[in-house]
Amino acid sequence: MNPTRLPRTGELPSYRLPPVFETTLANSLEVVVVEDRRLPLVTARLGFQAGSKFDPKGLAGLSESTAALLTEGTRTRTARRLAEQVAAIGGTLKADSSPDALIIGASTLADGLPKMLELLADVARNAVFPSREVALRKQNRRQALLAQRSQAEFLAAEKFVEVLFAPHPYCRQDPTLESIERLSRAGMVAFQERHLAPNDAVLILLGALPPPGQTLELVRTRFGDWKRRRVPLAPPARFPRPRPSITLVNRPGSVQADIRIGRLAVTRAHPDYFPVLPPRMLLAVSTGK
Repeated sequence: MNPTRLPRTGELPSYRLPPVFETTLANSLEVVVVEDRRLPLVTARLGFQAGSKFDPKGLAGLSESTAALLTEGTRTRTARRLAEQVAAIGGTLKADSSPDALIIGASTLADGLPKMLELLADVARNAVFPSREVALRKQNRRQALLAQRSQAEFLAAEKFVEVLFAPHPYCRQDPTLESIERLSRAGMVAFQERHLAPNDAVLILLGALPPPGQTLELVRTRFGDWKRRRVPLAPPARFPRPRPSITLVNRPGSVQADIRIGRLAVTRAHPDYFPVLPPRMLLAVSTGK
């Protein structure tokens, strides 16, 4: 082996994307079905335009906490009963919030698809946010935030988005101790009722699915009678013009520094979005992280 000669890269294997079936239900719920039978598994993502950019002023963290508590009980299932039924089909069910979207994710063995869709619909449509769980969430989130704010990396990221995006809501992507204190069950119920609607959602199903017609019938049975609602418009995408600046965050006692360098660039819809991502970010996108 010659250490001065680069190894020759072989031909990359060709990859053919699985067939994709797309349709829209009468209530405007968009449905995307991707059949992939390599493993006897099914994954679902139900996404809403309901991320942190919709948090009311002074209530940063509302979308995040609403998502976290969607699986803590519905009108017909307690949190324990819900967890038992998810476990019975060898599945997972969890919701998360990002700056743009609130996404409920679920997975199961292929034969558990009907039950998975039933539980997914129940969580999206009938979550009740028990007061006890809201109080526990607030307590845990306060402690987590205190731990985060002890880290230089978190403080740097927090300041970076503030400088880059203010006054757009993107400038506040994490709660504050004050906003956590203001969270309430009533606020979460109102957020769910305003934003979690079929006409503002996309359901993606991937895996060892039945034929598209059968899969679509399973979806209609559980989501077809979900009523449309008027949903709020997203905040206008008006951002400050890029300008050279240096911002320092004083962290007494720190033995190291975190540095963030960046500027506004292209959106995800731009043809240059993926070409300009570094390889590490491309890997994260491809694996869903």
